[in-house]
Order: sequence, then structure tokens, then C-alpha cells
Amino acid sequence: MSKNSDFSMADVEQILRIVDQLANVDVEFQSGDIKLSISKHSPDTRQTQNRSEPVAAAIKTVRQERVEPAAVKQTSATKQKRTELPNGTVAIRSSMLGRFFASPSPNDPAFVKSGQRIAVGDTVALIEVMKLFNTLVSDVSGTVIDIRTENGEMVEFDQILFVVQPD
Repeated sequence: MSKNSDFSMADVEQILRIVDQLANVDVEFQSGDIKLSISKHSPDTRQTQNRSEPVAAAIKTVRQERVEPAAVKQTSATKQKRTELPNGTVAIRSSMLGRFFASPSPNDPAFVKSGQRIAVGDTVALIEVMKLFNTLVSDVSGTVIDIRTENGEMVEFDQILFVVQPD
């Protein structure tokens, strides 16, 4: 790339691959004499609505955050329990791979709690991917009966995050 930038072409390609997985995103990034602006919008925004946050340290974060294999492993019984739904309930699933946040900041209360009633369009969580915070909204009205992930935990695409008893 450039002598005045800490980032290589491979780093830019990695950013583009991640942005390609998102529904709606606006990213502006500058390092040295390199400026990268990306806008991507799709017609279906029902599941996620994206908010851009500054991504100056995005690549450094990717390089520094490595998930240890032991932290990812789960027993098959535990994994099965986390993928089963009680009869008559529906799941709110992760729309992407990233880090789950239950609240907008560490000092704020969680968007939703177990036992809380939610409506279609309510914000239930944030999923962070390379310093882009994606708002996860509910597509069902009902009562949250189970929250299946912890704040700050890495989540996978299509992972069950909330179990809801619909109205």
C-alpha cells in the first residue's frame, strides 16, 4: 500500500469482506495518506440497522483479538441445549458473526431482560464487527423467556440469542 500507512492491501481486503456480509453500512477510514470510504445499502433492513462508529483501530483489533480454541469449544450436550427451542417459542438469532453487547455502553442497562415484553422493531442487542456496531431489532412481539449469550461474548451467524414467547 503506502509508506505512510500501517495497513496492507490484505487488511483492506479483510475490511471489504466483512462489510460485504453486512446489510447497511457506511464506513470511513483514514490511516496516513490512505482514505477508505465504503457505503453499502440493501433494501431488506428488517433484521439489522447499522450504525457506523469510527474504525481507526479496526485492523489492529482484528490482529490482536484471537479467540483461543478452548474458549470456543462446547460439549455437544451443551450445544444441543442452546440450539433447542421450547414448544411455542421463537428465536431471535444473530444476523452476523461478531461480539454481542446487551447494552449501548457498559454503564447503561441492558436493552432487554428475561421476562420483559418486547415489540416488533425494539432494539434487543448490538453486534460489533470491527468497531461497527449493528443494531439487532426484534421481528416478533412477545415476552423474552431466555437470553442465551453473555455480554461481550462472541456469537456466530444464526446463533440463538433470545428465546421469545410470542403474543
